[in-house]
Formats: sequence, C-alpha cells, structure tokens
Amino acid sequence: MDATDQIYSEITQIIEQYRTEVPGRRRAWPKAVKERVQDLRRRKVSWDEISKSTGIPVSTLYQWRIRKSTSSFQELSVVPTSGRSRSDGHSVTVVVSDRIRVEGLDVGSVIKLIQRLDR
Repeated sequence: MDATDQIYSEITQIIEQYRTEVPGRRRAWPKAVKERVQDLRRRKVSWDEISKSTGIPVSTLYQWRIRKSTSSFQELSVVPTSGRSRSDGHSVTVVVSDRIRVEGLDVGSVIKLIQRLDR
C-alpha cells in the first residue's frame, strides 16, 4: 500500500468512526479528514479523484480550499513576561508567528493591532 492509499484508508476509517459516534445528518467534517485531504492535494491528487474515492462532495472540498486560502486569521499567542511591565502593571506582549513580537502594549493598543491584522 503506497502513501496515497494509506491516506485514503485513514480518511475512510475516520469518517466511519465519526458517523458512528456523532448522531445526526448535518455534521462538521473532522479536522483530521480535512488535514488528510490537504495531504492528498500536496500529492497532486485532483479534487474530483478525492471526492470519488472518499465520498466527500467536491463542492465541500472546494469550500475547504476557499476558506483556507481566504482566512485572515493570524495566530496569536500569550507569553509570560520576564519581570518587565509598565508602571500600571497592565502590559501585553503580542507574538505573531515566529518572526513578529510586539511588547509593552496596553490593552487598547492590542485591540487596534488585532483589528489591523484582521484586514
């Protein structure tokens, strides 16, 4: 079994387990399925082939692609400071990915920064 077949097998198992455990007809697709679909796309498998082999409607696959490519979400993380803070004690450090770090902001400035990142 090659890697592509292994991914198809995993998708099938995840879908079967999900349908057994989650009642109802309208369900969000598991993240694990979406990740494996992206793995197939990285292997140059067509949307139509993925749909045919997994039973996931091609329109759903296209929606996943659009949402992923148009997402304006920027991952932010909260990190503890090392004893440095402003005199009022309410200082915020914003880290965006591994290349951008902004320190010493007040809450209002953080809100403005997040709004700008969302554009």
